[in-house]
Amino acid sequence: MFLPESQQLDRFTKHSTIFELNTGDLVLLEPVPQDKVETDFQRRHEPHAVKYWEVRKRVMEIAEDIPFGAQISQDHLNRLGQIDIACIENSALNTNSFKFRSRDRLPIGSVTFPGKSAFVDPTRFLNTDFCNLPPNLVRLQIERLRQSLFGVEYDRRDNLYIAPIQKFWEYGFTAFWSPIQTNPLHVRLVHESALDDDPRFVDDTPWKQFLPEIFQKVPKTDFLEV
Repeated sequence: MFLPESQQLDRFTKHSTIFELNTGDLVLLEPVPQDKVETDFQRRHEPHAVKYWEVRKRVMEIAEDIPFGAQISQDHLNRLGQIDIACIENSALNTNSFKFRSRDRLPIGSVTFPGKSAFVDPTRFLNTDFCNLPPNLVRLQIERLRQSLFGVEYDRRDNLYIAPIQKFWEYGFTAFWSPIQTNPLHVRLVHESALDDDPRFVDDTPWKQFLPEIFQKVPKTDFLEV
């Protein structure tokens, strides 16, 4: 038996076993509260109306603090709290996952360095013992991330990969804050090797070699069975 999406989160949150796990500061992506008058409107800093309240709040927090095109730094973390970087892929990560496409070399506004796209994770999964979370709760979070960030529906093959921003720094990557029309929490991951080269000729080897090592997969299953 499959429950409608509106009932799935209720089913999880009514189970006391969830709260016996180390869920830490996991942010459940729930629709914008009914008492918020801006529910149906696009707010400042949003390239499109964001459906889920916690995503909307994170967009506003970051956009008010970090100028477009800025490198996310330790100073930003000191003000905003921990920032984790995520991506959603519908297959296991490998070197081909981060091979440059033509768009990866194109400028995004003032961000002219080539790099790969990712986004700031609004769920705080890394604050939890996420390997022991109910897998279908993870699936529901991925579904709502897809809807709120990209405006597209969930694909059963989708997997969520996350890593703390400090891990990218260790490997020589910088995350440039660069929200775009299809992703209001978008960042471009740029390796230090690309900072002084012509974008047309930057070798994508560091992305293919290191990003599959950096990102951690958040376990999930495809369906809720009862």
